[in-house]
Amino acid sequence: MRRYVRALMALVMIVGLWAVVGPNSLVDAQSDCVSQGAVSPSETALAADCEVLLDIRDTLAGTAALNWAADVPIEDWKGINVTGMPMRVTEVAGAGLNGTIPGEIGELDGLQGLDLRSNRLTGSIPTELGDLSSLTALHLGDNHLTGTIPPQLGDLTKLAYVNLYNNRLLGQIPTELGNLVNLEHLYLSGNQLTGCIPVALRSVVNNDFEQVDLPFCVMTTLNSGTDPPGYQVRIDSPILVLVTFSEPVYGFTESDIAVANGSADNFTGSDGDSVYTFDVTPNAIGVVTVDIAAGVATDSDGEANTAAVQLTLGLPYDDDHDGAISRDEVITAIADHLFGGLLTRDEVIQIVALHLFG
Repeated sequence: MRRYVRALMALVMIVGLWAVVGPNSLVDAQSDCVSQGAVSPSETALAADCEVLLDIRDTLAGTAALNWAADVPIEDWKGINVTGMPMRVTEVAGAGLNGTIPGEIGELDGLQGLDLRSNRLTGSIPTELGDLSSLTALHLGDNHLTGTIPPQLGDLTKLAYVNLYNNRLLGQIPTELGNLVNLEHLYLSGNQLTGCIPVALRSVVNNDFEQVDLPFCVMTTLNSGTDPPGYQVRIDSPILVLVTFSEPVYGFTESDIAVANGSADNFTGSDGDSVYTFDVTPNAIGVVTVDIAAGVATDSDGEANTAAVQLTLGLPYDDDHDGAISRDEVITAIADHLFGGLLTRDEVIQIVALHLFG
């Protein structure tokens, strides 16, 4: 009798729930791709890919027609390739498209090929493409894409083929593309690129660099003689600095070094060297920085160096290199003035002001 009562109560609860949420609740809980037959209920990852494609369809297509629909088996969708175990969307291609590339396409993390070349796509290349960790081929050439090349493409270490030619892309070629160790094809001509071609891309066998008509970069780096900073920045006390080029250069001299609140001397190195050294001597209260501009040196092929990332040596008497003058550092400065003659009265006043007012 108790079992009967319990069973009856359970049935009443189910009927009551059915009356509250309605007969379509279980279908509504499923994606449109599953409920309308595009994807089998057992293919959960593929269903997620299907929903992404439905969401981006109209944005990507523009005024073009795509047969991507929840009631059409995804294997029959134009330009879509589905493979693998579990099944995933591994290739997206399209023709006659005149929309934009949606950032949501980066959610297709099983995608291996994206072929949208020879369309009339506008807008920029979304940075979210850098999330497509399985991508091996990227074809976006012959469109009307604008903006810059996203450095996030350098995260796609499986990429073997990149085609961005004949667009309206501006700016420099990101150095991050040099991280693409498997890259075998790179085509960038027909854009409005500036600067230089990252040195790491020299190893790409198939390219159109001659048509790009930019020199290879000669990378320039600056660093102090100790890293992390272990030196004290003092007025009239030299700090050793090294400048390293990615290959031997010519024409680099001491006059090419720009120092703020200091001066450079004791320059070493000559034509054909790749490493040069010099001393930077702080001569004023203020942050001491070192800069080397682009184009001050060339390699044996006449290709110019890139600008170095600014080297900040620090603020005099900021011995812990935290960008501020502490009470103890003020005391050190006063002692150097009183007993060492290393600072003038006015320089001590500047140090105190930095401590008090930042």
